[in-house]
Amino acid sequence: MMALAATLLLGVTLTAIAVIDAREMRVPDYLSLPLIVGGLLFMAFTVPAALFWHAAGAAAGYLLIWGLAAAFRTLRGQEGIGMGDAKLLAAGGAWTGLLALPSILLAASAAGLIWALVLKILTRREAGRPMPFGPFLCAAIFLIWLAGAPGAPPVWR
Repeated sequence: MMALAATLLLGVTLTAIAVIDAREMRVPDYLSLPLIVGGLLFMAFTVPAALFWHAAGAAAGYLLIWGLAAAFRTLRGQEGIGMGDAKLLAAGGAWTGLLALPSILLAASAAGLIWALVLKILTRREAGRPMPFGPFLCAAIFLIWLAGAPGAPPVWR
């Protein structure tokens, strides 16, 4: 029952984040930060032995996006990805664990690229125009949580 409640809370929160980011091009801290804590608390109570790997996933998720943003800023001289996305990937790591981060990033990036191509073809959208990454991260985090990727709690396997 606890897993179902946690899954519903995760899904509702990720949906809210995706909608806000799609509309406003920002991931709100008031949703993403509690999501990090919630994922770690869920692990602490359900699979305490995995807590270290989920905390490592949260840290690695944040640091990975932070590093990509810094590299983009250095190479291009402009912002390319926000720290809201870093906190969101940290939340994904907290919920799914360190081993699931590559799957989350691959799924979110692939979906984002496909969506950008569809927009380009259908609307003749110019290249380089900003597009929110949060909705794709949200979808990937939730799908990987449901699928029980490496690092997800055993209740889903």
